[in-house]
Amino acid sequence: MSEDLAPFVAVTGQPLPGTLQVPWTATATNMEDTAQGIVSLPVSPVRSLFDLIAAADSATHDAEDEDDTSEE
Repeated sequence: MSEDLAPFVAVTGQPLPGTLQVPWTATATNMEDTAQGIVSLPVSPVRSLFDLIAAADSATHDAEDEDDTSEE
């Protein structure tokens, strides 16, 4: 079983080249241990904070629209 997570935007203080390597840890109610790994996130060109907020808002609305159509 898998679960899609909500879209998010990570903001850095300085521009970064290439990809950002982010460690993750997950737990579940049906496991005693944790799963771990590293996800590679592509770094987008520098954008203003307002552009980032608009993109995150749009992605959230798109995800909500997909949920609405899948429930029909």
